[in-house]
Amino acid sequence: MICLMSNSIKVGLGRNETGDTGARVLSDALQVIESPTQLGLSTTEIGAYGGRALSDALQVSQNLTQLSSYDNGIGDDGARALSDALQVNQSLTQLDLAKNEIGASRSESIWSSYAPVMILSFGMT
Repeated sequence: MICLMSNSIKVGLGRNETGDTGARVLSDALQVIESPTQLGLSTTEIGAYGGRALSDALQVSQNLTQLSSYDNGIGDDGARALSDALQVNQSLTQLDLAKNEIGASRSESIWSSYAPVMILSFGMT
């Protein structure tokens, strides 16, 4: 997976069992390679720990512009970490966290964490 990512602009890993451990491995890789710019992780069984792992990557990587993590279980704890990461990340312009068991107040916190031109999707929790 890491070799594939180092040469790709768009990586879609949706609908598999990536889970929290896979999210950590992916996060570590994103911190050292310059691509991809688009990452699809929808329906990959990522939980709060995986959300925190992805936030580590977002704090370092300035190449990722789109992240879709639709229909996982990131929850409020993972969303809190992502919110913190968005305060330092300057490259992400689209983030899809719909159906992630994120409460309204945490969704609002993420929205206010990242100002200019960003497309956010939260949808139903």
